[in-house]
Amino acid sequence: MTDIHSELSYLQAFRDAVDEAGIVAINDTRGKILDVNDNFCQISGYTREELIGADHRILRSDQHSNEFFREMYRTIRRGKTWRGEICNKAKNGRLYWVNTTIVPMFNEQGKIDGYLALRIDISEQKRLMQRLQHLAHHDPLTGLPNRVSILESIQKVIDRKTGKHFALLFMDFDRFKLINDSLGHDVGDKLLEAIADRLRKTVRASDTIQAARLGGDEFVVLLENLHSPDDATLVANRLLETLARPYILGGYTIYSSASIGIVTSEHRSETASEMLSDADLAMYEAKAAKQDRPIVFDRVLRDKAQKRLYIENQLRDVISRDELKLFYQPIIDLETGELRGVEALIRWFHPECGMIPPDEFISV
Repeated sequence: MTDIHSELSYLQAFRDAVDEAGIVAINDTRGKILDVNDNFCQISGYTREELIGADHRILRSDQHSNEFFREMYRTIRRGKTWRGEICNKAKNGRLYWVNTTIVPMFNEQGKIDGYLALRIDISEQKRLMQRLQHLAHHDPLTGLPNRVSILESIQKVIDRKTGKHFALLFMDFDRFKLINDSLGHDVGDKLLEAIADRLRKTVRASDTIQAARLGGDEFVVLLENLHSPDDATLVANRLLETLARPYILGGYTIYSSASIGIVTSEHRSETASEMLSDADLAMYEAKAAKQDRPIVFDRVLRDKAQKRLYIENQLRDVISRDELKLFYQPIIDLETGELRGVEALIRWFHPECGMIPPDEFISV
């Protein structure tokens, strides 16, 4: 008799502990709620009277697919324990997350006649994880997606291979460093926020348009489902017009136009990094041109950049290899035929490329 009392006492203590720590419900095999504990009522917002006899789908949040629930029921109907995270909806419409364990209950004949569900509230952990996820994929100053996020988006578009046109716009803001250095970082930050706000309003972020900040004063816009590649230039021109309007910040009237480079899906980039790099090259070409118009990337730009890098690397050892030659060209007075002076000309004789003219290496 003492053993029976001890066992009953142990079971009661165990039930009390579970009731205190967890959110408990018992359902029959058809999903009707048979019993709940106080914690269940507290988190769901329903009274015990409202819950008992109700269908378990009263808590359904529509945050999970039908396949999610089919897999769950396949597991527990086989007599197995199911574990997972579920988002439920409280009576007032509030969503909450619970770490859930569902255990089948068997009758004396060994058949399943109900299910015991033990839930632990993980809503706060979920909110924290979502916040961390947001911070990992968004720029803290402007709230726009960051480099990590936009690279993921670009790669997804590339990998879809739908045949639809898309494009990437890469923009950099002229005079930003001067503004930042002369007026202070606070004004510089306000300018970046204002730029981001204009981008949002101009491109109207949607499933097919996404603006992002890469860092500093560099921003990009990803355009999907374009009717033609030329549509990207139309958007870029609209952005140039919008972004060139003066900014009134901290009592200052600030002018900061943009340089925009474009790369379209016609160039068939294989990776997001490659597409971003090509758009960057086009942007620098636009900045160098100083014509307030976007430049569309082509292969010539990449060849030009690679040649410039090659020349830069070769220049490091040009003197030690004695490849620079100096020539003097006489300056003759055409009327008298007299020598008036000489012009010194430098020439680079490269062992592989032959003579490289000064205009190709002086600027490097």
